[in-house]
Amino acid sequence: MRNDKFNLPPKDTYYSCRLFKLPDLTTKHHLIKIEPMIDNVPNVHHMVIAHCTNKNLNDSVVGLTGDCYGGNVPSDFSTCYFMIYVWAIGGSTLYYPKHVGYPLGTPDSPKYLKMEIHYDNPLRKADIVDSSGFRLTYTPDLRQYDAGMMEVGARVSGFQQVIPPNAESFHSFGDCTSECLRTSLDQDGFNSINVFAVMLHSHLLGRQLTLKHIRNGTELEPIASDLTYDFNYQETRVLSGERTIVKGDTLRMICNYDSVGRTRVTVGGMPTYEEMCLGFIYFYPKIATEYCMTTPEFSALMSYFGFESYSKFRFGFDKSLNDIIVWKPEKYANKTALENLNAMQWNDQKVKKFENDMKTFPFSSVCLGSRYPMTNVIEKPLKIANPYVAKKMNCTLPSNGFPVTNMSSECPAETETTTTSITTTSGTSGLYMINWLNCVFIACIVQSELKMLCSLVCLFLLFSINIISASQPEPSETFTHNAQLEPNGKIRLYWKFNQTHITFEVHGNTNGWVGIGNSPSGSMMGADMNVGWVKNGEATITDRHGVTTGNTYPPLDTEQNVELLGGSECDGWTVLKFRRQLAACDLQDLEITTNTIRMIYAWGLDDPTGDDLIGADYHTPEQRGVKSMLLFEPANYKQARYPEGEGHFHFDMRNDNLSVPARDTYYHCRLFKLPELTTKHHLIKIEPIIEHKLNVHHVVIQICSDKNVNESFVGANSDCYANNKPLAFSTCTFTIYAWAVGGSAFYYPPHIGYPIGTSDSFKYLQLETHYDNPLRKADIVDSSGFRLTYTPDLRQYDAGILLVGVGVSGFLHLIPPNAKSFNSYGECPSECLNYSLGQDGFNSINVFAVMLHSHLLGRQLSLKHIRNGTELAPLASDLTYDFNLQETRVLAEERVVMKGDTLRTVCNCNSVGRTGMTMGGLATYQEMCLSFVYYYPNLALRHCRSSPNFHSLMSYFGFESYSKYAFSLRKNLNDIVVLKPEKYANKTALENLNAMEWNEVKAKKFEKDLLSMSNQVLCYGYGYPQPPPKFQQQTVKIIEPYVVEKLNCTVPSTGFSLTSTTNTCPVQTGPSVAPVTTTSGARGRLNVDWLFLVSVLLAKFVIQY
Repeated sequence: MRNDKFNLPPKDTYYSCRLFKLPDLTTKHHLIKIEPMIDNVPNVHHMVIAHCTNKNLNDSVVGLTGDCYGGNVPSDFSTCYFMIYVWAIGGSTLYYPKHVGYPLGTPDSPKYLKMEIHYDNPLRKADIVDSSGFRLTYTPDLRQYDAGMMEVGARVSGFQQVIPPNAESFHSFGDCTSECLRTSLDQDGFNSINVFAVMLHSHLLGRQLTLKHIRNGTELEPIASDLTYDFNYQETRVLSGERTIVKGDTLRMICNYDSVGRTRVTVGGMPTYEEMCLGFIYFYPKIATEYCMTTPEFSALMSYFGFESYSKFRFGFDKSLNDIIVWKPEKYANKTALENLNAMQWNDQKVKKFENDMKTFPFSSVCLGSRYPMTNVIEKPLKIANPYVAKKMNCTLPSNGFPVTNMSSECPAETETTTTSITTTSGTSGLYMINWLNCVFIACIVQSELKMLCSLVCLFLLFSINIISASQPEPSETFTHNAQLEPNGKIRLYWKFNQTHITFEVHGNTNGWVGIGNSPSGSMMGADMNVGWVKNGEATITDRHGVTTGNTYPPLDTEQNVELLGGSECDGWTVLKFRRQLAACDLQDLEITTNTIRMIYAWGLDDPTGDDLIGADYHTPEQRGVKSMLLFEPANYKQARYPEGEGHFHFDMRNDNLSVPARDTYYHCRLFKLPELTTKHHLIKIEPIIEHKLNVHHVVIQICSDKNVNESFVGANSDCYANNKPLAFSTCTFTIYAWAVGGSAFYYPPHIGYPIGTSDSFKYLQLETHYDNPLRKADIVDSSGFRLTYTPDLRQYDAGILLVGVGVSGFLHLIPPNAKSFNSYGECPSECLNYSLGQDGFNSINVFAVMLHSHLLGRQLSLKHIRNGTELAPLASDLTYDFNLQETRVLAEERVVMKGDTLRTVCNCNSVGRTGMTMGGLATYQEMCLSFVYYYPNLALRHCRSSPNFHSLMSYFGFESYSKYAFSLRKNLNDIVVLKPEKYANKTALENLNAMEWNEVKAKKFEKDLLSMSNQVLCYGYGYPQPPPKFQQQTVKIIEPYVVEKLNCTVPSTGFSLTSTTNTCPVQTGPSVAPVTTTSGARGRLNVDWLFLVSVLLAKFVIQY
């Protein structure tokens, strides 16, 4: 979609519109990428793609061009106003996330598009010819979700947006009201939308832009914010974590302006010197609403300024307060409204009063969608009862003084084989050996019968040159850990650590700079970063930090706490090796811990032009990412997975093309039989095979204890928690392995295996798969599951698994709403452990691995270890829990749990934004608080969990009597009707709890009171008597809490050289060529002898046959 050599009119502002027809598509496709193509960068302010709703448009309008907002605008443009995409100055290519695309090719999707380009031509030049526009990429391979786009904020109006002159700070705002959102969600049958990207937009006066998120009067964390807004850099920001907007929410776009230097009132409007205050949000699932904005009600605004009567007017984008003549009162008569406003004495006090008074005005709400007419409602702006308070980061004590440069050696000069440069259509350059290519070319010319061969060979060679990427260099030493950060392998990280330091070696597929960082949130804000490069034979590493006010250029730390160990730049790869302390030795550093690390990474295509990075060295959105990681997996764990000589067999447990029901949460169970084993074996590895990563939440393997289960049940399928499920599933309750989203293959340590094949071991297994299907799609077909590896070569110990935590219950596990911090507790008390150890004749168990598990509210999870009232070091802890990385963690050292010990799972939850009580349950929007504990020797014990006593809980809330109930994983407090006292009567327990006034103080009191409440404990194991033993007890009191030992910096912690001479590239022994740049932008060597050999063989085949 591009303008065709458009002659820009000599006007300071011009909006050009042109109509296009999409390709004829007979099936649904997804638009997945929109790339701007800008001819005249100084003149193109912004560009918009809008779809046309008029079904009567035909191909005769294609190519029609005109002034978008002129008086003679073609009528065919009038229905092309619903936006699909907005680009503004400084923006780059938009890639829709991999699970989202904008729908095309359906009966109700657009067939005609309008491209609107806002040209700035302040010198009114008449010789500007422009062909700017977009390149759209679409696919027939449908993604999971249909995307939509909505414009929110202050409606663009020269009548109702007024910014006083000479104001250092003035706020305008516009709401997308809860009424508008609720109407659209109801019309489309959804309860919420997920926002994945936002572009914030104002003109020249904008300084700070924020898209606020308000729920029930409480302001949540902003969806997007730029407190150092730059008009020349208006990027569509893909959010680090998608944000859910639910019914009842309000979105508020707020713009802070600085009008110092302007002597007249600034009004809203299209020209750059007028103003806008808009947020363009990209979301899924797609709903009809595309405009959701407010403006002050016009008559109220006029009345505020004392204008009693005035001339008639017509709203229009090209009109403003300068088109309205005031008649009364006399002092304002016969002047335009704008002239009167400009004549007023504006000062700081009057500006602030106007800003505050605007919050009390009635507002006109515009709610418009492509499938329903505009609604225009007059209402008061929503008041924020609880403003959002941004968290302030505290720095640790400083340490400083590392050198920042050292010398590096250059790559060896090429001495053999002349080469020539190739430039591909992608704009990348490559080199190839011309001697044998010339031979093929000459052969093609001389022998006409080889023309087809020539085409085949040339196509093969060009294809090969484009797909070959430089081979990644080997690490400089044997590292204990490594990970691919960038999905396509462009950034790989190697590391090792000891008690005080961690050494990183980062490999970047670039000739420019490369950087990694530890981020609290997954963005650059507040991150601790190391960025380096190799330039002119010298490697450099720097210690940097992300500012806390936005994703802006990261400045150098005041102290450089990093030591460069080496570097190189060869064959299109930059390698940097450096070391830092685990402790935060600088106020701008973060301590490296066993918690989940959100590792951000980025790279540039070029080295800095000067001695250090500057803002212009921006990496672009395509050259960055984030990966959640666990850095402190035990050293050499993955290098020694199997004992030498151990034999292995495999067994797959997978769903068989299961059609996932159109339900938001579904638990599917399927029965399997283990292979026939005549002797004892050990299960030693469990590998997840996940087909639909966005839909599979967790998968569990459970053993079936009923001896009456037989082969007739193999392959049976059922809803795991249905009331009418087959009896064969009812005894498959003991978990032997649990995988959750983000987890990888689990290897038992070399001295441990899970026993199978004995006379008393299980023969049948149940695969339980938890599917998330929030859009209730009916076309998901899945065959996820596991591959089990087992061995006849027995290991030293038999493993077991124990579930510790809060009983999964919608009656007993409660988390109050709008609590920033609320702890749930679930214990495995000493009475249960003593009972089980006594039954099996052991005094202790050794814990070797733990998986911590909660749902969406979990923020900090710990498995505490208590002995005689003293809290020992946690068995496992993650203080930066990431729902999307739930890995089973093999402990660095095994931990002994003895008779008399207590285990306690603690989950710290953040329920800010939730308006009602969150209950325990199976669904992802409900909660769990569990630890899966892997240990040896194997006990019969499988479940050791606690919950508050139900009647004690009901009494705590003042519920004296209530209806009968039956505990079930599908039931909760919404199934219990309170009968007494009168004030709670005839409402469910949940309705009553939600009606209570919950705040931080009340939530903390409830949390504290739960610790003193009587608990019921489930202590249940394989072969235990029925019913299992139950213990009623108080939560164990911790007399001596565990105090985390703070890491202190060792000396020296600064002063190292940050530059060095780079290492020499490997010497080539045969013919070589200059570096090749592939379509990925990587540079590398291409030894093409093998291409020549393949070409000769291809030629021989064609000639013979």
